[in-house]
Amino acid sequence: MNRLKSRLSGIRRLAAANIGTIIFSIIFVYLIISILIYMASDTIKSYQVTAGPLAKNQTYTGLILRDETVYTASSGGYATYYARDGKKIKSGGAVYAMSANKQDGYGIAELSEEAEAAASEEVRTFLGSFSPTSFGSAYDLKYTLSADTLLAESPEDGVTANDAGIVCRTDEDGIVSFYTDGYEDFSLDSLSANCIDSGSAKKVSLKTDEYINAGQAMFKLASSEKWSVIVPLTAKQIVKLSARTSIRVKFLKDGVTQTASFSIIAADDGSYFGKLDFTSGMLRYINDRFISVELVTNSTIGLKIPVTAVDSAEFYVFPSDFLIRGGDSNSLGVMAAESEDGIKETYTFKALTLYGTEDGNAYAALSSFSAGEAIVVSDDDGRVKERYTIGETVTLEGVYNMNKGYPVFRRVEILDKNEEYCLVKGGLTYSISQYDYIALKASAVTDTVTHPEE
Repeated sequence: MNRLKSRLSGIRRLAAANIGTIIFSIIFVYLIISILIYMASDTIKSYQVTAGPLAKNQTYTGLILRDETVYTASSGGYATYYARDGKKIKSGGAVYAMSANKQDGYGIAELSEEAEAAASEEVRTFLGSFSPTSFGSAYDLKYTLSADTLLAESPEDGVTANDAGIVCRTDEDGIVSFYTDGYEDFSLDSLSANCIDSGSAKKVSLKTDEYINAGQAMFKLASSEKWSVIVPLTAKQIVKLSARTSIRVKFLKDGVTQTASFSIIAADDGSYFGKLDFTSGMLRYINDRFISVELVTNSTIGLKIPVTAVDSAEFYVFPSDFLIRGGDSNSLGVMAAESEDGIKETYTFKALTLYGTEDGNAYAALSSFSAGEAIVVSDDDGRVKERYTIGETVTLEGVYNMNKGYPVFRRVEILDKNEEYCLVKGGLTYSISQYDYIALKASAVTDTVTHPEE
């Protein structure tokens, strides 16, 4: 008897184990099949709508040309600098003084509040941008502060030879720079394919504590606010820019944007350049020879979406004058005419999901009407004053909005496009907005206009 019970117990355990294995196997097979179906199907992936231009503006390294003259020392000695680097100076202003002996010190100057604030700002700027790899900037700060102190003691107009030796003054208004780079005499006649090379500019600081020989470069003066930036152009860029006479230019160094006169010039070696002419702003870049600029040519702004997201659908079109509000929810719709026994006509409000209203037209899904159906508009007394028969259709371009988890067709107006993206108009009613989610591939959407937005 005990042996029989033991045998039955074993059978029950085996049966329970077999049932568990069968159930697990069924679930496992189901999961595998589901994964395979999912991988094989064209799933709807979403894309978040962004705003901006269709493509980034082209950036260039440009060569700065300006009217500048290098002034040299008329005699040897030690220089005391009065003018500040990169600042405007008027005609007759003292730039430096040359003396036979090194000036070891000066009296203690009483700085004005304005001068003291300017000096403090110079120090803050230096501390915020100082790098051990460009230690020369520390000397620039030293000379700048020395010039501030000297000018506080004896303003540039009041500097005399008795005060500081032989004084060098400017003979015209301009902007002083204490740097040279070897491009001071560069002209448009020297343009070639290899001239736009930032590594070829050898920037040299002219300020020094050492003995200066006669004929040594001391400073340069830019006497005109007119200046130019020369940028190299490819054949494609020439075609794109050939019709332009002016262009917006963004300087990447400081983010400032200016409008420049634009022209295309050809070099003797067959290369082409864009010439950007400015009448102001040179002071900001007086010590730069090469500068990175962005030509703002892609000025059309809109909503940027992938080309693959765009689809087209057919809609009934009717005059938007027939739209009214009605029903329990005061929603938009039309009064549809229905004929009873072919004699008596009744009018029923029909709520609609619209897909656009523009230029006096309204667009509704094909499922909203039957071809030949009539809609009417009544006067204040309820009498029919106009009738329209549904039948005309139009094809609209659009995308599938996925904000609610299912695809809703929303029309778009394409402004521009390339191989990858479209730029569509923003701010349209019944369209999309920035940060909306749309179907990345319209081909993955099989339900076309069957889930209108409530």
